[in-house]
Amino acid sequence: QNWDDHDRSHRFVARDASCNLLESCEKGAILFTWGDNDTFPVWYVQQVEQVRTDVEVYNVNLYGYRQSMQLLNDNLGKRPIYLSYYAQEEFRPFVNCVATGYAYRIDAQLDDSVDVAMMYDNVMHKMQWQEVNRAYIDEVSARFLDRYWQGVILLANRLAASGESKKAEQVLCKTLQEISLKAIRNPQTLYDVQQMFSQLNMPQSSSLKAEVR
Repeated sequence: QNWDDHDRSHRFVARDASCNLLESCEKGAILFTWGDNDTFPVWYVQQVEQVRTDVEVYNVNLYGYRQSMQLLNDNLGKRPIYLSYYAQEEFRPFVNCVATGYAYRIDAQLDDSVDVAMMYDNVMHKMQWQEVNRAYIDEVSARFLDRYWQGVILLANRLAASGESKKAEQVLCKTLQEISLKAIRNPQTLYDVQQMFSQLNMPQSSSLKAEVR
């Protein structure tokens, strides 16, 4: 009876979010995760699909907060260190976090919250979402997709502000093609997307406005 509302076929959000998290990291990086949802799928894609096995993954909850801080301090300046969204919320008071896609790099040198060049390259060439517009999207998946859209909006804003409107349009169009706004449940994100398209005078803005309403 509930099959129509809970069909899990075509849903790859957990897998793709994990691949995108790993693909946001430089080669040989250390990646700190926090909680089950952004850890277990990462272990799956590494151990089963052999995706980015060069990245060392540490779950702060399992490894221990004190040990994680010691590992972080021991490797700062020696290896690239990245954080998942939830991990960066915990570490942000102590370190400068820079968005590189679906992950955040600890970086004391870059005076911005976004590594625009790296994030643009990752979004356009390394990160992807499969069949999102065909799948049933539960609340957890919706939060992961919403977070991705928020990052894309931030990137598009930075690109537009630096005079690279064409690149801003590219990241918006690619993301819209992969993740329809029907999968987004956060009204603020929907509004921000529509505002970004309008700011860039993109032809999709009128249809997006109708979809947001």
